Amino acid sequence: MTTVKGLIFDFDGVISSVMPRFGWPFLQSLKSVKPTIKREAIFNTVNQLTHFMLNHESADPFYALKIMWHFGQVKELNFLQKLQLIIRGAVMYYKNRMFFQLEPGVEELISRLARSYRIGLVTTAERKVITQASQELPIIRNFEVIITRDDCQKTKPHPEGIIKVLEFFNLAPYECLYIGDLPTDIIASRRAKVRVVSVLGHYPHLMKPFIDPFQPDFTISLVRDLPQVLRSINENYDIN
Repeated sequence: MTTVKGLIFDFDGVISSVMPRFGWPFLQSLKSVKPTIKREAIFNTVNQLTHFMLNHESADPFYALKIMWHFGQVKELNFLQKLQLIIRGAVMYYKNRMFFQLEPGVEELISRLARSYRIGLVTTAERKVITQASQELPIIRNFEVIITRDDCQKTKPHPEGIIKVLEFFNLAPYECLYIGDLPTDIIASRRAKVRVVSVLGHYPHLMKPFIDPFQPDFTISLVRDLPQVLRSINENYDIN
């Protein structure tokens, strides 16, 4: 395999936990509307959101509102409950959208990787979100380049953001890896001709059925496991 020189990371679900900003607000809102909701209904809603994201590349200012609308389309709810869910979900999201929590082992890992690799960040989050995150999480400043939804005309699964980082690094696609947690990350990487590492997160048994059909090049549980992939690719792997 070709030696990897550049690493491009997603933000939510890879560097920062997705649960405080999205997961818990969604679950709390759903449980408050219908406490007896079944797990299957939650999975189906996540699947619907994923499908929407796979078919939505425009970096328009109403993206968050559209997410909220799809977020409320739980089949097991009546019209009033759906409306309540959308409103409560929107309130909870905007209340928590600036809450950041590093994934386990990220701070040490990024500090070490930055000594041996070019590292960049591509995210669908807004620039102001990442600016706030960099103030609260100093490790963000280790990234040489950060591409947000505000820096692109199209967002993932379009490859524009990844291509911008490749150009900044002046590296070929085969010299880089993209590390993400959603099918949109896999598709964007494929279109940019960059190999992709999928992070299954803290619920791998739930995420694996969503991820496997898209056939990522590598799969790990948490981003702290990335060195295992790098060792399998780079004969002279060293991040000490």
